[in-house]
Amino acid sequence: MDECDEKNAISLSWGRREIRISGEGTTLYVNGVPHDMTMMLEAIRGAGARPERISPARWISLLRGRPTVLPGCESPLVMVRVPSGYTVRCLFPAGEKEHSFQAEMQ
Repeated sequence: MDECDEKNAISLSWGRREIRISGEGTTLYVNGVPHDMTMMLEAIRGAGARPERISPARWISLLRGRPTVLPGCESPLVMVRVPSGYTVRCLFPAGEKEHSFQAEMQ
């Protein structure tokens, strides 16, 4: 994890991808092409997690589309594509006796 110039900003890179997270927004670069991820950052904060406290391994898991439990959030989050970019959705058990997960619809 590399520290950016801004206070509390982080930058993670793996393969041809890099994510830059600051207090003002988030940008994902894939092959050098920027994608605004600010909606995702807001959704993570809304779920109760603090983006600056998320480990690099959890960021990478989340960005790979895997359900990921973040510190401060009781339910796993998963990244989804929306018309304006990307965001995350909370997952919750579909039923107490079921082991599958269902995306929360808002």
